[in-house]
Amino acid sequence: MVHIAWSTLPTYSDGNALTAAHLNAIAANINATAVAVVTTAGDYVVATGTNALVRRHIASDAVTVNSTTTSGSYTNPTGDNGPVVTATTGAAAIIFTSVQQENLTTGDAVWSSFGITGATTDDPEDNRAIMSNSDATQGTRQGVTTYMSLTAGSNTFRMLFRVSGGKGEFDDRRLTVFSL
Repeated sequence: MVHIAWSTLPTYSDGNALTAAHLNAIAANINATAVAVVTTAGDYVVATGTNALVRRHIASDAVTVNSTTTSGSYTNPTGDNGPVVTATTGAAAIIFTSVQQENLTTGDAVWSSFGITGATTDDPEDNRAIMSNSDATQGTRQGVTTYMSLTAGSNTFRMLFRVSGGKGEFDDRRLTVFSL
């Protein structure tokens, strides 16, 4: 993403002629406004510093097929690989997850989390996971994580799944990244 910064303009007084340099500085500031920075429907701007904006876009992916896993470690479920979102981020993002999940074995649980690769590398963790016990029916569960320690750049977010035992079932999985 292109970072565009605003420049402080000089004070003008009556009787002074505007030069090409003055007008170019004014034009550059107009081109640094939010309206000029966004280029696609759905874009938004994020402040990257004093008087500096960058364009961002919400990225999302969904997998609507029912898949399973018996893995005790975070993994892709059987038969598919996702959802996966690649986004240009700054140092932070808000990650929204949604899943219909259950464990088919009484007494066992399921977790849905996300890992990150690219500019940032971070494995999925239970502390940002959606967790369900086996006594719950396969209802939709949502999670929101504010991730404040990304390395700015291209980051890939991938939903991954695990069980405490038994067989986990996952359906209608959604991942949305709101880059900051």
